[in-house]
This record gives sequence, structure tokens and C-alpha cells, in this order.
Amino acid sequence: MDDKLTKMTCSSLEEIKLLNSEEIEKNYSKLNNHWKLSENKLVWDIKLKNFKEVLAFVNVIGAIAEAENHHPDICLSYNKINLTTSTHSKGGLTLCDFILASKIEAGYILLNLPDTE
Repeated sequence: MDDKLTKMTCSSLEEIKLLNSEEIEKNYSKLNNHWKLSENKLVWDIKLKNFKEVLAFVNVIGAIAEAENHHPDICLSYNKINLTTSTHSKGGLTLCDFILASKIEAGYILLNLPDTE
């Protein structure tokens, strides 16, 4: 997790633009190893102990997404969450996706959840 990304906000950006491959790699390297790059999206598959932990984390993700006005796709089941983020209106990854990913990582750490598989 990059403290600089975590302190940024999507609303503070002058322009939201698609990142080129070099910019994607630069920002991707600032994230923890939870996230994977897949088809111009950031993806994190999370396995937790139970549904209670899943709901707690999804609520944190929702609060972060609302604050940023940038919303990931979330799929959840009993003890798993699949997060995918990209900027739909731009058709790929923007700095907002990395800001959101970094803040979600910070929320995960604050909840003191176990490392995923």
C-alpha cells in the first residue's frame, strides 16, 4: 500500500484519464501483492474465515467507494470476495482505480483480517 496514493482522492484529480502501460506498472508496483492485473482491471480474490468477516469488509469497501465516488464490482459468497476495479466510463485503468485499491488495502489492514491465499 502506498501512503501517497491513500492520501489522494479521486475528486482532487484535475482530469481522469486512461493510464498507459508504463503508468499502470508504476502505480501497480505501489500496491500490496493482493491485487492482480487482469484484462486492464485490478482484481483481488479474498478468502476470509466466515460470512461475518466478508460482510464487515464489504461494508468498509462500500464506505470507501462512496467517499471516492468510484465503485468496484463486488461479488461475495460465504467466505469469499471478488473485487474488480476499472473505470468503466474510460474503458480501462485510471489513477482513481489505484487510489481506490490503496484505500481498500488500508481498510483491510485496519480490520486486522488474515492474509488471503
